[in-house]
Amino acid sequence: MKSFTKDVKPKIFSLIIALILWLHVATEKTYSIKTKVPLVVNFPEDVVLISPIPKNLVIELSGKGKQILKYNLSNDREPYILNPGNLRRGEYTFTIDKRLFRFPEELKVTRVISTPKLEVQFDKKSKKSVRVKPIFKNLPKDGYTKTEEKIKPSQIELSGGRSLLKKVKLVETEAVDLAEKERPFEIFTKLVLPQGEGFNIEPESVLVGVTIERMVASTYTDLPIKIINRPKYRNVTITPRLIKLVLSGAESDMKSLKKEMIGVELNLKGYTKGEYLLLARIRLPENINLIDASPERFEVRIE
Repeated sequence: MKSFTKDVKPKIFSLIIALILWLHVATEKTYSIKTKVPLVVNFPEDVVLISPIPKNLVIELSGKGKQILKYNLSNDREPYILNPGNLRRGEYTFTIDKRLFRFPEELKVTRVISTPKLEVQFDKKSKKSVRVKPIFKNLPKDGYTKTEEKIKPSQIELSGGRSLLKKVKLVETEAVDLAEKERPFEIFTKLVLPQGEGFNIEPESVLVGVTIERMVASTYTDLPIKIINRPKYRNVTITPRLIKLVLSGAESDMKSLKKEMIGVELNLKGYTKGEYLLLARIRLPENINLIDASPERFEVRIE
């Protein structure tokens, strides 16, 4: 057993030495790899980039195995910095120069694989105040409804390229979820940038206040029927003369609803002598819903 142990130790040592020598020889060879390099474009403050650009450039990098291995193990990636200089509104094409990549001398950029020529579009920077539109998703709890929303601030400052900025009329919020809500609430919500490049919003979020109210129903009886477009020189008889409506809405809306705000009409335009069974047109204030009407149809006699 002791003899076996004595034989193994030199063999392991020899194997380690052989492995070290092999690694040394292997890493002295030259290799090529594909890698990504962050792209940074510097431009004057009075212009804005309005076309998309890649976040990274894909290049072919060559060097000895030791340097390639060291590069792959490092988390630092020096960006490729493009400094266009003085710019005006318009389209530009920039050639990616291999000499401007920042690598140790032992590593060489042999080829720019993706985006060897960078096509970009710039515009004069501008800003304006735009309205904020809240967006909602889902419905409140059964028996409840959203009656009001308030946004603070109601307008924000939007900056970007002048040509794109002219087309923007408002900015929307991320969707506020109303699911299962039964009480008023407030929530800070992020704003959604308009489609296109180069936009910036200040502030980035707004406070959305939402009023949730209980739905109630009420019955309104003896509502008169109004005749419009009555035929000239004709007698018109309507049976019955009154209607009963069951209406629903938010509690505050129903409390303020008066009979005078409800319109029930029969439009007789184009009708001549005869008997008809007609539907009435019911006009209701906004956010008031019709549940039932009795009767639904009216007997109309034109003589």
